Amino acid sequence: MFSDIQIQKSLNDESKQFGDIVQANYTDSYFNNTYKTMSGIYWVMKYCPNAKFYMFVDDDYYVSTKNVLRFIKFPTHYPDYLKEPLSNIRSLINRRKTLEVLDFELDNTVRLYAGYGFNSSPLRHYFSKWYISLNEYPYHKWPPYITGGAMILSNAALKDLFYQSLYTQHFKFDDIYISIVAYKAKLEAFHSEYFYAYKRPYYRLNYQYTIASHGFDDPQELVRVWSEQKSLGNA
Repeated sequence: MFSDIQIQKSLNDESKQFGDIVQANYTDSYFNNTYKTMSGIYWVMKYCPNAKFYMFVDDDYYVSTKNVLRFIKFPTHYPDYLKEPLSNIRSLINRRKTLEVLDFELDNTVRLYAGYGFNSSPLRHYFSKWYISLNEYPYHKWPPYITGGAMILSNAALKDLFYQSLYTQHFKFDDIYISIVAYKAKLEAFHSEYFYAYKRPYYRLNYQYTIASHGFDDPQELVRVWSEQKSLGNA
């Protein structure tokens, strides 16, 4: 077993060599995921405040960067707009400057909080991992939320969440906490069926429009799937 001092030295060495470590002061456990998520939001607010979009994703997810970029261009019509003639899409864009058109040329006022959406209720079964007492949360429904495993935020949405979080009590489930903050900020969760909270069955053509898929516990499988989709032009 490695000691904490040895682990910290290894982290320091990797950070010095590659510059790819962001470390925060909390225990990395399931019920501390809210601290992890908010640490990420605080970090990007400090160091990347002008990015147009941000994606938060767990390491057991397949992600197609290509489809992420396609999605944020036209969220409400993804992937249908890819099958339309370009002239039809331009005509639609000219008519509708709304959330449906998140072109990179637009300003940072459009708010997008997107991923795989849920509408569900708190579990009141005492022995459940996700048990929540009435004292912790007295309402019968959660606000509509995006699963924390893969989430996209626009610049305006991230800033609204950040500032609203400063006035919101901590909650142990990260995706629920974000949804509470989003509800207070009047930010609606946008569900896309091309984010998969479960592991989408894999075959070559089944991932053409997949943005993210959960459940890749084997890193070698993840690399194989991504590499194959990359060769097909889908990743």
